[in-house]
Amino acid sequence: MLFTIAILIAISTLVCVLPVFATPVQPVITEHYINIDTGYSLASLYHNPAQIGKPFTTAARAFDGYEYIGYKLGSYSDMGEMIYSDTVNISYVTGPVVIEFYYKKTTYFVPPDYVIMRIDERYAAIDGQKVKIHETEPLTPIFNDVGRTMIPFRFIAACFGGEVDWDGDRGCVIVKTEKRDYRSLVMYIGQTTAYLNGIPVEMNAPAQIMTDGRTFVPFRAVAELLGVNVEYDFDTMTIIASEGEINIAKCVADYDAIIAG
Repeated sequence: MLFTIAILIAISTLVCVLPVFATPVQPVITEHYINIDTGYSLASLYHNPAQIGKPFTTAARAFDGYEYIGYKLGSYSDMGEMIYSDTVNISYVTGPVVIEFYYKKTTYFVPPDYVIMRIDERYAAIDGQKVKIHETEPLTPIFNDVGRTMIPFRFIAACFGGEVDWDGDRGCVIVKTEKRDYRSLVMYIGQTTAYLNGIPVEMNAPAQIMTDGRTFVPFRAVAELLGVNVEYDFDTMTIIASEGEINIAKCVADYDAIIAG
């Protein structure tokens, strides 16, 4: 009994005198590349972990159509003033660091005067040119089960300066366009609620996976959300998109001539 008590006392003494070592925090160094006019991120880069006490050097990267301005250095809660240099040198990393590189757009997308398509036709007419809707697959505008006009999303978005991404984890398609008022549109497959710049809006049909596993979207709803005017000629099943005024009869005649040529 006395022997057991002695062992317990010895263990408790050791516990009291053993030093406690805190697990060192490994900071994340985050680089954001930002359009200064819109606040949109062009790209991000993460360095994790970065060792405390070590130096760190990085530099601005080049992006087509953008001019580099300068960077800010700080943390997520407190960014410093703009520094007009393309190289960042940190002599001693003490914690999480955020570096924001800023760019100004120098070239802007010029939208076509019109995009003309026809139900079940593989070709579109874009400013007088005959263009395949998809280079390798027979994609065409089609009707869905309730008669809504559905078009390949990537094609119509690209026509008006949009960049399209697919988020498989969330089951949604995302388009961002830096023309005019810099719109961001998110649509979930099978849902009629879309999100324009984060604000929910209702569409008359959901985005769907249709021909050859491609994403199709309701033509009128999506075009108008992207700021594009649309018209439809019922006699010829011709659909027209333009940022300007649309002369339906002229567009129908133009399409016939261009596709036949």
